[in-house]
Amino acid sequence: MRLGNVLEMVARVESGQGEGEGSWIDGRMVCVLAGGTESPAKYTAAGVSYVPAGITTAPHTHEAEEIAYVVSGSGVIEIDGSEIAVNVGDVVLVKSGLPHRTWASETESLGVFWTYAPPESVIRWLESAEKGR
Repeated sequence: MRLGNVLEMVARVESGQGEGEGSWIDGRMVCVLAGGTESPAKYTAAGVSYVPAGITTAPHTHEAEEIAYVVSGSGVIEIDGSEIAVNVGDVVLVKSGLPHRTWASETESLGVFWTYAPPESVIRWLESAEKGR
């Protein structure tokens, strides 16, 4: 089952053509590809986050272990107080329950494909998007 093309999604958002791709939540575009109550994926969640240049996300935690793969740009992923510089191609693991946040560099945006399990954690993004409408 094809869920979408991450690189095409990020390119559309970066070019300003990304309306409808996802929802702006806490300063970034969040596009849930799988997971949540209406998804065919039962045991995992996946999506894309796009963080504009110079923007930092709010610190957050979740039960799930998260794997983040940088598909565009550069920035920092802070996990439990440790800063990890990231660039295209980098893969980062965020262990369950650790506070983390992401920020894009001052000069370029950051596109991240993420996946985690269990999928219930994605429901918070979907609920945030509903409240924002």
